Amino acid sequence: NKLFTELYAPETIADLCVQPKKVREVQEWIQDCLDMRSPSRLLILVGSPGVGKSTMCRVLASTMGLNVLQWNEAQSASLSTDDGQVQYAQSQVSSFAEFLNYASSFQALDTTSTSNVVRINYDNHYCGSTDALNRASCSGALILVEEVPLLYSANAEA
Repeated sequence: NKLFTELYAPETIADLCVQPKKVREVQEWIQDCLDMRSPSRLLILVGSPGVGKSTMCRVLASTMGLNVLQWNEAQSASLSTDDGQVQYAQSQVSSFAEFLNYASSFQALDTTSTSNVVRINYDNHYCGSTDALNRASCSGALILVEEVPLLYSANAEA
């Protein structure tokens, strides 16, 4: 019952459809964080949907022995009822804050430092799991946030 993209997802760096230079840059950044050589603890990968940013992060984490803690906004705070209706157990912002609090308990990639933000733009450079939360022990974790929850809306009152 798996999707095609899950059945045939890249498992090694060689399987990625990403420029090798970009893969090396991200891999070196992660390794620098693990070795505490970099003050940066936040990497923002920017690019069109479907170019392989998240897949690259998962493959790199796997090859480096890290768990992936992934924020999934769509499933974060919703509960399905028997009649098929969706109810929200808590706000997206509260759920996101709870996720970050949990994720910050992993020491390998310290999420409390905000001294530097690294941004790599992928738009012109390409061809084209939550289960880690259940693992009690690991050597570290890469926190993957594909979409930050909406913190405000235009219709909200001040």
